[in-house]
Amino acid sequence: TLAEAVVQTGILFSQDCGGRGTCGKCRLRLLSGAVTPATEIEKKHRQDGHIQEREVLACQRQPLDHVTVYVENGSTARSSAQTGKDIDPGDGPVPVPHVLKQFRALPPPSLEDQTPDLERLRDALDADIAATPGVIATLPELLRKNEFNVTAVIFQDRLVAVEGGDTSGEAYGIAFDIGTTTVAGYLADLRTGALLDSVAATNRQARIGADVMTRVAHTLEDRDGLARLQGDVVASLNGMIAALLAQNGIDPSRLYLLTAAGNTVMSHLLLGIPPRALAQAPFVPAFRSRLVVPTRRLRLKAPAHARLLVLPNIASYVGSDITAAILATDMDRPRGIRLLIDLGTNGEIVLAQGLRRVTCSTAAGPAFEGAGVRQGMRAEAGAISAVRIGDDVRLSVVGGGAPRGICGSGLVDAVAELARIGIIDRGGRLCRAESCPAGIPRALARRLRTGGEGHAFLLAEGEAEVVLHQKDVRALQLAKGAIRAGIEILLDRWGLTAADLDGVLLAGAFGSRLRAESLLAIGLLPPLAPEKIRPVGNAAGLGAWLSLISMPQWERAAEIAAGTEHVELSGHPAFQSRFIEALDFPPGG
Repeated sequence: TLAEAVVQTGILFSQDCGGRGTCGKCRLRLLSGAVTPATEIEKKHRQDGHIQEREVLACQRQPLDHVTVYVENGSTARSSAQTGKDIDPGDGPVPVPHVLKQFRALPPPSLEDQTPDLERLRDALDADIAATPGVIATLPELLRKNEFNVTAVIFQDRLVAVEGGDTSGEAYGIAFDIGTTTVAGYLADLRTGALLDSVAATNRQARIGADVMTRVAHTLEDRDGLARLQGDVVASLNGMIAALLAQNGIDPSRLYLLTAAGNTVMSHLLLGIPPRALAQAPFVPAFRSRLVVPTRRLRLKAPAHARLLVLPNIASYVGSDITAAILATDMDRPRGIRLLIDLGTNGEIVLAQGLRRVTCSTAAGPAFEGAGVRQGMRAEAGAISAVRIGDDVRLSVVGGGAPRGICGSGLVDAVAELARIGIIDRGGRLCRAESCPAGIPRALARRLRTGGEGHAFLLAEGEAEVVLHQKDVRALQLAKGAIRAGIEILLDRWGLTAADLDGVLLAGAFGSRLRAESLLAIGLLPPLAPEKIRPVGNAAGLGAWLSLISMPQWERAAEIAAGTEHVELSGHPAFQSRFIEALDFPPGG
């Protein structure tokens, strides 16, 4: 298809539905050349006014000749830096490196001292460390070429490399937060624990679909699907490895350690492990524990001596990203009664009281990430990210230019504001222009529309209009209803209410962009004082970084995963009733 051909060039663009044509977002402008005729799916989108003249749906067309297309909303993996992925280590823990580098000037052998090379190095290190045949094979030439002045590289009591001269001052690692939408990498000096640089890019798997279940389905429907998805995420990591090392003038041979945190599906896909059992009850992952993997096994562009530490998952849909977030926010330490919420397609919730923790995952759907919304998009240039409504509409747009869509934070704001003034009722229905509540300013009333897809509200005027549709409001209702139901079930489990909560932590880039007032207005959170709600940024990335620079933090992550109780909501007797209760908006918006 045209979509596949474009992606092969390295350009990424929206394909939220995984190439089925239902989302209508992979629009391209055909400049020249011939393509196959429009499918019935594309014709329906065109009838509804979602596709303009000379535009085609890329997933529904195939090139018949050389074609030239214009991709308006495309991006390359290297240039698609996302906002909100920074981490703030603060003072951080005292680094306790996984990798030790020790310089030794060895006494050269002689007829009187015929100690073998490996034993000679062991004696100098005063350690009976193991070594692979590959490392041993490098010793004869390396020792003699460097007059027996070498640096030993030791990882978990194993000799993983020997380097000529004194390189003990150079040891680097990269922590990865592998998100469904965005992958972020953090470069650290393993000796000092200093955060040196960071980079973020679109997860190349996004070309297959916006959510994890679309990607799992791809592995089941396509014989090469698993290999393709693994290759995509590895390519994303390799691009960031190369960029971080080049930007900081670091010799690639001085990279020794990588860590990775992500949801359970991402962990499986990264390692090339079939996620089939995660797609059907009883939703059993192939593994949960932490893993140590040679980087070459995954074709990561790192030296043969480098290792990848994969943080432990908690449950089938509560992954190592939540383990890392708990680690970063000290949710495993007695700090009162707190909620940690990571809002996304699978919204994960953790309730902590003292030293006990319970967690659940809710199928919120992709609305928070801009998918499943008619003009939804990620939080990138052109996305409406905040909405305020007074006598008229005021918008904030990522990048400051003209709006071309709306991201999750903008959607939450828009619905909260419209519910507050009564244009959206408690049941989520947009009113008609002729039946607006009394007192609605004329400037707002004229923005109301009615069409084939029901009622709508015009957010942005101009050449490229951005419209909030009734279906978009419903998508947000379903998402916030699932999250709220999960919160209430966890509170019920321990006999608690919202009044008992000392704080709510919002994790992730999306959580950092949300206004507490908007979350309360739509009822995603139970009634709380807004000051109790606090964004904590990219907690998953920070937890992955902590595990990279400190062995005790790596051990702590394992204890967190093993000691966190999980509640499965898919068969929970109270979920459906709690979900239905949570769909309505609170009185007064």
